[in-house]
Amino acid sequence: FLFFPVLFCFFLFVSCSSLVEPITQFPLLPKAFFQRMKVQWAVLLCCIVQAAAKVTVNFHNNQCHASAERKRTGKPHIVFLLIDDLGWGNLGYNNPNSTELRTPTIDRLAREGIQLDRMYTFAACSPSRSSLLSGRLPVHVNLENIDPEVHNPQDAISGYQGIPLKMTSIATKLRSAGYRTHMVGKWDVGMATQEHTPRGRGFETDLSYFHHGIDSFTHEADFISTGSVPCFPDQIYSLWDGTQPVLNRNGSYVPQLFFDRAMHTINTHNTNEPLFLYYAFREVHTALQPPLEYIAQFADIEHPSRRLYTAWVKYVDDTIAKLVDKLKSKGMWDNTLLVLASDNGGPIATFIGDFGAGANNYPLKGAKFSDWEGGVRVPGFVAGGAIPTKMQGHKLEEYIHFADWYTTFCALAGVSPFDSIASSAGLPPVDGMNLWPLLSGETALGPRTEIHLSPKALIQGNYKLVLGLQVYSGHTSANYPSPGEPQPVQSALANLQQSGAGVQVLVTAFASLARLIPADDPVLGPLLRNPELLQEFIANASPDTWEEDCGEIGCLYDIKADPAERNDLTSVLPEVAAQLRQRLEQLNRGNFLPDRGGTSQAACAKKREFGGYSAPWLRPER
Repeated sequence: FLFFPVLFCFFLFVSCSSLVEPITQFPLLPKAFFQRMKVQWAVLLCCIVQAAAKVTVNFHNNQCHASAERKRTGKPHIVFLLIDDLGWGNLGYNNPNSTELRTPTIDRLAREGIQLDRMYTFAACSPSRSSLLSGRLPVHVNLENIDPEVHNPQDAISGYQGIPLKMTSIATKLRSAGYRTHMVGKWDVGMATQEHTPRGRGFETDLSYFHHGIDSFTHEADFISTGSVPCFPDQIYSLWDGTQPVLNRNGSYVPQLFFDRAMHTINTHNTNEPLFLYYAFREVHTALQPPLEYIAQFADIEHPSRRLYTAWVKYVDDTIAKLVDKLKSKGMWDNTLLVLASDNGGPIATFIGDFGAGANNYPLKGAKFSDWEGGVRVPGFVAGGAIPTKMQGHKLEEYIHFADWYTTFCALAGVSPFDSIASSAGLPPVDGMNLWPLLSGETALGPRTEIHLSPKALIQGNYKLVLGLQVYSGHTSANYPSPGEPQPVQSALANLQQSGAGVQVLVTAFASLARLIPADDPVLGPLLRNPELLQEFIANASPDTWEEDCGEIGCLYDIKADPAERNDLTSVLPEVAAQLRQRLEQLNRGNFLPDRGGTSQAACAKKREFGGYSAPWLRPER
């Protein structure tokens, strides 16, 4: 824009005489005037041309800026990365005291985006995912972390696992606003009918599994992966593609299948349409099954569970790096809102010896299945070009709940979060609050001052009240679990003893784990390969879940001043504790507690039609 005007001025100056001659014929001005002003006239013309060029440049820049602003302020692409059972202390930016964490991509995205330091959810998988996808607090959608085979024939709307049939999912909302909706990974919010599955909940495509977990190689929903055996003695396989089970991929590595599908989704997406990609990782839920080459990178970690867990988190970090690179190369990153979160606190219990869940919530107290901060306060952040520049690099201390993403995404898409279908069915309304004014910097204060975490836990202002018996009530070190460090023992072992499944279940569950634990391991090597030793272990297992009973009075903490929940203030501030107890009792009167029923033998029979793979077995009542 500047080179050509300058060149033009040069030639204009040289040929000024010839340019002026025709003008001198103008009858109203004397010829002598033009002859005396040849040079000045050329300079004037040059100035005019250069000024026009500058106006053109500025106009072009303003148009580009306006175009970028229109792109940013339009409907952004939304990518939600939900990591299964990720501990607070298992990411580098949250645990700088660790000597072994390697999460460079996650750490960089957290630093460049907005760290969400007070994001809360439920203490277990299915209720937290039900909250995220429905926009309700868990107390208003699902409080039971049960198997997807349950059914209560007397309740056609809510007599199933997960989200009631008449609640509208976030995918359905976004699809109504023109989004293309896709899902990969763990579902865990219902499968009794096709309407319960991802396809029935508004996702155009999905590659998913229905249970709490599956074996990454065999695709079996075994005891180590799920903590239960609903159709014993039958084995259950759980991998689903749209409207049918995946029958021909046994042996394929599940995390790789999900990654490949997600990359295909981005590759084939029309960038003129907004994208909603819900990527619910298989990792890092038990059973811990990272690729062998990643395990080798952490061979110096002595504790087997920590070695496997840390290696798998690194695998997740590398996966996210590739996804972000693909979004950038596709030209989508500058208009993407990426959210990363864990579904609940990390599990810290062991199954056998030093073989267990492997997570760490340092410095927070507790773990998955507890209402302590380590069970319900999860790591997370937002990143991507959709975040206003002025907010990038911030850390927010305002309270956020999983249910709030539903309403926030609706606001970004320009649709109402009101759920008319649920309202007509008499179901609880959406609880989520719009976070965008906070995330965009429009306001410095978040919409929440209170969170009804569970029937036994409430946050109000700076204070948190916890009632009743709580499991996994301890603190861990920065490098937990370490050899010799005390560990709680998985409570699901008691369920196994009572089920009568015994050694058969564990032998099946540990079959694929044996490849990850060397045969010469002094404890786990022989145990994983010897049915008689496993039988003896089951008979003698004594779960130790680090229980702490807060009773009816409760335990009170100032979680802003004491985030690790070490100082119970109940006796110091009895009036505050009483106020929160009264408020929790009031809120609990509105809890949603349908009878979801028990294991349906029809569900167990249906899977036999699909070679052992789980499948919807009911038709919804209209």
